[in-house]
Amino acid sequence: LTYLHPFVTGLPIGISILPNNTLITGSDFDNGTKSWAAFGELTYAITDDLTIAAGGRYSKDKVRSTVTNVVDLAPGPVAPLVTVLSFPDNSDSTSFDKATWRVNVQYAVAEDFNLYASVSTGYRAGGLQLGNTSNPDFGPESIINYEAGMKLMSFGGRLRTNVALFQMDWRDVQIRTINRTNNLTFTDNAGKARVKGVEFELAARLSSNWLVTGGLSYIDSVIQEFIDSSGLDRSGITMPDTPKFSSNLAVQYSQPITDEMDGFVRVTHIHTGRRLESLIDGNSALQYIDGFDRVDLRAGVETASWRLEGYIENLFDTVYATGVATAGFSGAGSLVSSPPQRFGVRLVLFY
Repeated sequence: LTYLHPFVTGLPIGISILPNNTLITGSDFDNGTKSWAAFGELTYAITDDLTIAAGGRYSKDKVRSTVTNVVDLAPGPVAPLVTVLSFPDNSDSTSFDKATWRVNVQYAVAEDFNLYASVSTGYRAGGLQLGNTSNPDFGPESIINYEAGMKLMSFGGRLRTNVALFQMDWRDVQIRTINRTNNLTFTDNAGKARVKGVEFELAARLSSNWLVTGGLSYIDSVIQEFIDSSGLDRSGITMPDTPKFSSNLAVQYSQPITDEMDGFVRVTHIHTGRRLESLIDGNSALQYIDGFDRVDLRAGVETASWRLEGYIENLFDTVYATGVATAGFSGAGSLVSSPPQRFGVRLVLFY
């Protein structure tokens, strides 16, 4: 019997349901990355109202991966697996480096009204996946990001409004997919992808006691070029884990308790829209996850130097899917449920 051993940096997380003294072979994957970077930025005031900033960054990443074969013993029907033999199988390392830059222009229309535009580039290192002999590594991805927007304070600072338009163009974007020859999942580089959209943020101080904050985003994403390992053309579909719509709304009531301490209650509503979970599938059918709504509650007291609060995450214990778990050899998937309702007490110190 052969399987992929469920290890996280060498620690087993499985329970055997096999007959007594069954021997199982598997693999232990040990991966790591070391990164360093040098960066800097300069800002120049062209006029009192117009400034330009330019910066650069050089990044270098060293990626390593080691695969160790293991032989486990299943002592009984329901018992932790015991490793009885392990020996190295494969080890490799590689390096990636990239210079990126950013230019930002900001214009102060008025003391409390600013316009800005920026262009920046980004990069993410590639990696090794030695356990997948058909796809042992993947390359870095790069991105160029365009953004323009406004920041406005009005009604004497009681209302803050931010609006941003953006477009991100990816090259060699890293995407999780599946090899349909052996049904093993892996990371691959698609050709091109584009994400564009708009974000809106609002904060309104309705009175000395009431504060309302919120945000809304719309994102249009598309994979422009991608032929997967089986030759299937994935061009034209949306980027994984990128919902078209998402929003948040929070209402907070505060009341002074002493001259230095306030009590507060805060309710937050979060909405995440329907999204493509991944390109991992066993039958060419894309796996989508429905949108969900969640409510969180916080209440406590705070001063200028600390905050003590009780919290309930997922107040109504809403059940929703957070992802899809895929069985590597079959390619079959099942929904991963949201975490259960959580509550506790938190102390935050301000320095």
